[in-house]
Amino acid sequence: MHKAVCGWNLKQTAEAFIINPGTILSWMRRVEDDGFFKEQTPVNKYPDALKLLVQKFKTIVPAFGKKKIAGFFLRAGLQLSATSVGRFLKDLPSNSQDPVDDGASEKEEKVKRVTSRHPNHTWMIDLTAVPIGGFSCTWMPQSIKQSWPFCWWVAIVIDHFSRKAIGFAVFHEPPESKDIISLLNRVIRRLKRKPKYIISDKGTQFHPPQNAKDKENHPYRVWCRSKKIKPRYGAIGKYGSIAIIERFMKSLKNECTRRLILIPYDLDEMRQELRLYLLWYNQFRPHEYLKSKTPQEVYNHSPPLKVLDFKHNSEMPELKLNISYLEGRKYLPIVEIKEAA
Repeated sequence: MHKAVCGWNLKQTAEAFIINPGTILSWMRRVEDDGFFKEQTPVNKYPDALKLLVQKFKTIVPAFGKKKIAGFFLRAGLQLSATSVGRFLKDLPSNSQDPVDDGASEKEEKVKRVTSRHPNHTWMIDLTAVPIGGFSCTWMPQSIKQSWPFCWWVAIVIDHFSRKAIGFAVFHEPPESKDIISLLNRVIRRLKRKPKYIISDKGTQFHPPQNAKDKENHPYRVWCRSKKIKPRYGAIGKYGSIAIIERFMKSLKNECTRRLILIPYDLDEMRQELRLYLLWYNQFRPHEYLKSKTPQEVYNHSPPLKVLDFKHNSEMPELKLNISYLEGRKYLPIVEIKEAA
């Protein structure tokens, strides 16, 4: 009789005693307290220490969203998904989570764009106005011109392949073609390289007006021909035609100028703030599109990021979070995540 019962499976035993199989399973789980059975910790569960580390990261640097935080952990060798980061952050008070854009939604890869084969193959250039005290004013003709002391005009040059910011200039008023040409000449002299293409919008600095009679003699186009550089233009009125540099301008304002207590009125001070942000952006800020590498690493063809060696999440080594700030700027954190000694 004993052998016959032992030969039955769980379902047959349940049917013999007219008991629901789920009930038998619940009974079997209860004997865990008596030491007969013990459930093992799932191998795919992250240690609680990692959850605390993510929450500490968010508390110290609230401006970063879940994708940016996941990028910093990827740089440390841990492939932690943005979904997992979001789950860890659910326990934080809602007022500790900053709604500022993560840079996360860098969806530029979905936009059709020029293909760059190597650094300095294609550059992008654009202009933006950075308000000093805001633009609130009456309508024309009483409106205030967008120029200093009400705003700065900033020109940025980006390397399309690496997303590295390779040059910038600050102007008191909207720059002319000669100012843009001067900026590009400085970048070329410093890098000792020139691009094959330069992509811009169709602003008057880069493209002649529609009613211009002699379009080919526009100063910028003449300069491009002298340097054997091919100018390319984004589509008029089409969002995303120069998405990469538009995304950079948004990051510049969200992560730098809008976080300053006061926008500098002095030209040298404004240049210094932008210089520090570009240094941080190029060397310390992971880029989602670049698989969490920094633009400088891609520009220098650095080797792939190291991956931590462990088989299961439950065996993950203990990690340590170190955060410092570039030149004391709280909005420019330098984050290091390393294995604890």
